[in-house]
Amino acid sequence: MTEMSVKPRPDAIDISAADLRPSFELSDSTEYLDDSAKLQELYFEQGYLLLRGVLDRASVRRALERMMVVMAEHGYVKPGEREPVWTGKPLAGKWEESPAFSGISRELIEHPRNVAVLGKILGEPACPVPMVNYRCYPPHTPLSMVHQDGQYSPGIEGYRPVWIPLTEIDERVGGLLLAPGQHKRGRIHNLGKPPLFPIPQDAVPATAWATTVYNPGDVLVVHPWTPHVGMANTSDRIRFSIDTRVQSAANPRVVLGDVEAVTERSVSLRMLDGTLHNYRVDEESYLRTGDNPGVRFSPRDFAANTPLGLRVVAAIEDGRAMFVRRASEN
Repeated sequence: MTEMSVKPRPDAIDISAADLRPSFELSDSTEYLDDSAKLQELYFEQGYLLLRGVLDRASVRRALERMMVVMAEHGYVKPGEREPVWTGKPLAGKWEESPAFSGISRELIEHPRNVAVLGKILGEPACPVPMVNYRCYPPHTPLSMVHQDGQYSPGIEGYRPVWIPLTEIDERVGGLLLAPGQHKRGRIHNLGKPPLFPIPQDAVPATAWATTVYNPGDVLVVHPWTPHVGMANTSDRIRFSIDTRVQSAANPRVVLGDVEAVTERSVSLRMLDGTLHNYRVDEESYLRTGDNPGVRFSPRDFAANTPLGLRVVAAIEDGRAMFVRRASEN
């Protein structure tokens, strides 16, 4: 599944989110919510699951209100505003992993109804992964890069990326745009253009893209190799959503711990229960412990630039860290 299907092309033109247009509507799989086998089949066939109105609406509303309080403190929405109408103040700084939002995702995910829904999506009891991006994008926010999550988080097949809209998100507000079915081709990022390895312009057919109108209570589960990107926000509102992951509660693949020791070949993590675990790292490990979590370190830079005590998340397979990155949610 993860074999590279596009050769390194240092001179290739990068795909631009601004040039993409949806050609069809995403399919609704809500009718199969109580049929986990069918959900797994659709997930691997389509490269995504769209489930409508399955989360507890009050918990989604609370998550939105908590995020809006933070944004009101900084002048992006008016204090006490019920709807996410933008004040016009330009967005400054990085907000996706801001500690000001810490705990909002966990409260949402661990609501009894929601955790039950996520267990159905996973096919077994689920728990949150401490990797969260809080999305709050006003109009005119620069578009992000078209990408596959699996490129930057090896081992992601062991859990599910989950995107949760907190408000109505139509095409003007700019929801997620997906290329269904393209996950079957495996990795299509251009390894000839480090450090971000963008996808070439001609790697995805122009007619492959799809989206829909998203509503509070919806869940979009995106396969790690499905190309996707957020569309431009041309409305008068801030787009609020949460991008997180869920994994097996019985056999979690992703661990959370503080760096106790680090070398070019290994990292030792002190877990929250006090136990110490040592994992191998190598040239294939995706090491993202710098200030910019999207930039990959070599093992040498990883050893030189990862401070002791840093809280990280790591995906583990047979004693090897497939990726290590700063924790975004404690």
